[in-house]
Parts: sequence; structure tokens; C-alpha cells
Amino acid sequence: MKKNNVFWRFVFGAGVVCAFLPLMGAWKEGIRANESIQGYEKTVESLNEASIDENWQLLEAYNESLRSNLSWMEYEKVKEHFLPSDIIGYLSIPSIEVRLPIFLGSEEEHLKEGVGHVARSSLPVGGVSSRALLTGHSGLANGRLFSRLDELERGDFFLINVL
Repeated sequence: MKKNNVFWRFVFGAGVVCAFLPLMGAWKEGIRANESIQGYEKTVESLNEASIDENWQLLEAYNESLRSNLSWMEYEKVKEHFLPSDIIGYLSIPSIEVRLPIFLGSEEEHLKEGVGHVARSSLPVGGVSSRALLTGHSGLANGRLFSRLDELERGDFFLINVL
């Protein structure tokens, strides 16, 4: 009789752990995303005006090279010369309280922590004929953004913060 009781306690405990694993993962990823955004914000705050202008001109030059079709700047060159990290900014959706870092590139390592920028699309700095493509994956970033999209209503907006 005791063996049967121990078995069911084990099954119940394992079930509870399995039920909470996605929540713990989302919590952990949320902390990591916030740390990435805070690190990015500190880096930008530490830049002087000349560095900010230089970085902004680099982003605009990349977008212009895409429009001219003569020879577009190599994406890796932008990644090398931009801020010390691969984070270009962050996506914020105030109505559902979501903030995710935007990474230069859309590799799996980036999508685990936030949103990726698709190479050969405009960088998210605005301007004429500028179309930035951002990508995410609900199974990688623990669905923080994608599981809450159904909460958005017509007229809600999102912000892209760069420099």
C-alpha cells in the first residue's frame, strides 16, 4: 500500500514541475531580455553626441546602400562597427507591457532572447522607402510577445527604440 502511495505522490510532483516549467522559462527569459535592454540603454547613455551621430550615419548609410542597388554595405560591417553588442534597440508594446531587444541578425541565439532584424532589409531608423523586417519565434523567445498578440486591439501601437 505504501509503495502505491509513494508512486502517486511522485507522479503528482512530476506533473506539478512539468506544469510550471514553461512559466519558469518565460520568467527567466523575461529577466534576460530586460537585462539586455538595460545594458543597451546604459551603452547608449554613455555615448557622446559624436558617437551617436556616427552610429546613426552608419545605419542610414546601410539603408541608402539598399535603395541605390549599386552596392549595398555588408551587413557584417554594420554589426562590426555598431555598438559593442548585437542589440540595435528594443521593441516596446505598451498596451500589453512587452519589451524585447532587437538584435542585428535573426540567428537562433538572437531569437531566444528577443526579436531579430532580417539582413538586407532596411534598418529600423525610418526614412523614405525604408522597410525594416523584424522577426521572432514563439517557440524560442518563450512566446512572451507572440502569446500576447491576441490581447492587442485595433489602434494599439508599438515603438521601436534605436539610439
